[in-house]
Amino acid sequence: MSPVPGTSHLGPALAYVGPGQTVAVDFGNRQLLDYGDAPGPFLTLKSANGARHHVVPRYCLGSNIDLEPEGQPHPAALGDDLNPTGAPNDEDGVRFLGPPVPGTMAQVEVTVNMATMNGQSLLQAWIDFDGDQDWSDPAEQIFTDVPLTVGPNVLSFLVSPETVPGTSMARFRLSTQAGLAFAGEAPDGEVEDYGIEIDPPLASIDLEKFTEGDDADTAPGPTLVVGDPVEWTYQVKNTGNVPLSNIQVTDDHGVVVTCPWTVLGVGESMVGQATGTVVLGQYGNVGTVTARALDGSTV
Repeated sequence: MSPVPGTSHLGPALAYVGPGQTVAVDFGNRQLLDYGDAPGPFLTLKSANGARHHVVPRYCLGSNIDLEPEGQPHPAALGDDLNPTGAPNDEDGVRFLGPPVPGTMAQVEVTVNMATMNGQSLLQAWIDFDGDQDWSDPAEQIFTDVPLTVGPNVLSFLVSPETVPGTSMARFRLSTQAGLAFAGEAPDGEVEDYGIEIDPPLASIDLEKFTEGDDADTAPGPTLVVGDPVEWTYQVKNTGNVPLSNIQVTDDHGVVVTCPWTVLGVGESMVGQATGTVVLGQYGNVGTVTARALDGSTV
């Protein structure tokens, strides 16, 4: 039997594509490639010129790759994950390191299984930021011809400030060919589609105040000697999911609080300081922190 020109005819033979993994047997003239599984109207099916890759054994995203005669659209982009039944999940090459948030930087870990003959592995990737069920908008291509090395690669990208929070779709394409679009054929590599959740921006900041190292939120607090110096410390932490700027810590008794920074990234913290002199009697002062969020609002 002779293969039909222009097809990836594999038979009569087994297609070995990973350590201990046989995922396809083809005895006809079907074109078996790796396809995506994003739902319609994303371009997934061959009839829509969906993304598809000729398979080079072991050259893929993550540990596994399989072969299909057609794209497998699924509402949650799980069509390729679930098929063929009993085979390892081949959608294992991309891991988001936290949910994307509009207007912030996000990170993904992209894993490449094997080096190529020409030493070039290039990544293209897209996210449907505006929820219009395509990847056509200019800001939606998050990676363009990014070179990758074998193993895990941690990459950062900007989440468009106009991003609509909620469920979205992402497509990642690995190949030796540069300039791949989100649709069309590639000579090697793999396409992986992912359903992801985009979190709404949440601005939040926390302040904890200490008197001589004592978290004295309730009376009577520490016992101090009248006339001695006293130090207050103010622990400030960005507890939201967006960066904060113009951070100011004040005290209701006119104590001047000095802080090392006015900007905190997500999860970052700092310690401010103020000093005074111990006075007679029960004493209490209250610290307050304010900051500006990405949208200009004050928290």
